[in-house]
Formats: sequence, C-alpha cells, structure tokens
Amino acid sequence: MIVGKIIGGLGNQMFQYAFYKYLSNLKFEELQLDLSCFCSYSLHQGYELEKVFGINVNSSNAINIRKRKTNFPLLFNIENRLLSKNYFFKSSHYKESRFFIDSMIFNDREVDFYVEGYFQTDKYISKIIKGDCSLFNFRTEMNSIEESLLSQESVAIHIRGGDYINNNKDKALFGEICNIAYYKKSIQTIQSLVKRPHFIVFSDDEEYAKNLLAENEFTLIDWNKGVNS
Repeated sequence: MIVGKIIGGLGNQMFQYAFYKYLSNLKFEELQLDLSCFCSYSLHQGYELEKVFGINVNSSNAINIRKRKTNFPLLFNIENRLLSKNYFFKSSHYKESRFFIDSMIFNDREVDFYVEGYFQTDKYISKIIKGDCSLFNFRTEMNSIEESLLSQESVAIHIRGGDYINNNKDKALFGEICNIAYYKKSIQTIQSLVKRPHFIVFSDDEEYAKNLLAENEFTLIDWNKGVNS
C-alpha cells in the first residue's frame, strides 16, 4: 500500500495526486490518501480533488498512516534535510526535500510506504495518461462566457500577487521569481507568438493584475470566489 499526503490548494493537490498515482501504477499497489491535515488547515478551500474532478480515492485511516510514518518527526526532518533521505528514523517514510525525493522510492522492493511533498512537475502526469485520456476532468460544464473566451485567441495567465507580495517569507522565497519584470517578459513572449492574444486572467490580487494587463486585451475571471474558486 502507498499512503500519500495531500495538502495545500488545488494546484498542489493535483501535482501530489499525479505523483502518487504514478507510484501506485508503477508498483501495482493500492493508493490511499492522508487527508488528516485538512482538519486544522485553514488556507484555501480544503480537499478539492473529488469536488472539482470527481477523483474518488480511499482516505487512509490513522492506523495505516501511523504504521508507515515516522514516530520521531523532529529527528526525521533533520536527517531528511541533511541527507535528502532517511536511514534511521523510518525508512518507509519518504519526504521530498528541496525538490528532491530519495530515488529508492522507485525501487521495485519499495511497495509499502508513506510519502509526502509537493512534486511540482508535469512529467508524472504524462507518464500516466494514454492517448486522449486525461487525469483531471472537470465535473461542471462550461457556461456561455467561458465558451466565448475559448473561441478567441485566448491565453490563460495566472498572476500571483497576494502572499507573494505581502508575506515576507513568501516574498523572500518567490518574490523575485514572479515579479513584474517576469510577467511583462512572459506577456511579450506570448505577443510575439500569438496574433492579438486575449488574456484570461486568474489572480488572487485583482487590482495588481488589472494594472499589469492595463495595455492588453484581457478578461479577469472574477466570478470564481470562495468554494467556487
């Protein structure tokens, strides 16, 4: 059995699920999800994979989680951070460290473990899907506005303001990546490739996004609020 921890917003949940699904298929092992963190997690909209995509995976119970997860979290995290793997404090518990996961997790002999991380890459999705199949299919139908947007030379753009600007920790980590220069260069690149692009803008900071796209043709997606985001 593989038990994978799910946490974060919908984007993070999609990356995590894709990685765990890949491991499950690779090893022909049952996949269960650890959703226990959402009991005390106040950010975003909770667990969304089932609501948005209809993904129905068994939620792991406390016994299965405890059996595979370390009993020494502090020592485990220190060892994991220093070595990017664990020898002494639960070898059946894998944790992504600095965007790296212990390669032993892909070993054929590793078939029963707990795994956590963010795994922000699409390469596992491409390994799972076959032909025209998709790992993520929306449960809701498009409305007339959405259909109209797709009939144009539409380009989706996600502008992350909010915590990347106002939270000092996130700003220090991400602020110089998703800054104004980055977005402007990206927009210019699209304009060089697409004739008269219409930007479909998703943002957690609407005023920041409007100012950034002021000289461009765009539609701000402002009707997906709260649980409907």
